[in-house]
Amino acid sequence: MFSLNWLFVAIGLLTKSVETANAATFPMLFLPYVSSSFIPTETMPSWLHALAENQPMTPLIETVRGLLLGTPIDNNLWLTLAWFGGLFIISFVLATLLFKKRKQN
Repeated sequence: MFSLNWLFVAIGLLTKSVETANAATFPMLFLPYVSSSFIPTETMPSWLHALAENQPMTPLIETVRGLLLGTPIDNNLWLTLAWFGGLFIISFVLATLLFKKRKQN
């Protein structure tokens, strides 16, 4: 989840007020609800199934669930690491560049 912190830093640096930064991060709160955390994604409508299967929270939840229940985690661990690792790299670089730009002005 460290990567989400850097994403929020980048969003905060992109916005001009605290209120806007807060509002911009609000949709992230709903990602766990559009995942496999409460119901299997196979039971979702096709458009929601596609969204739930292709976002970072589903593999994270499936990995934690598998580790806690002792069930196979398949490739969910690698998907989780790829999602959050990629998100970290992109967010960190973006936040660093935005901070340097803001510091120069």
